[in-house]
Amino acid sequence: MRARDLAEPYPYVSTDDDAVDAARLLAKHKLPALLEVDSDQQVRLVGAITAARLMERLIGGS
Repeated sequence: MRARDLAEPYPYVSTDDDAVDAARLLAKHKLPALLEVDSDQQVRLVGAITAARLMERLIGGS
């Protein structure tokens, strides 16, 4: 067995996506974090956003 045999698509958001949509995606897939890609949708990784950090932003935390 090879690692590629275990790989599966992982949900991601663009830097232009709405934070509420990102939160819904986290909840739907029960994920601890989402990958964040460039806004031009070329799937260049910009970073990762954790559920806790996203919730801080949504409820007005620093």
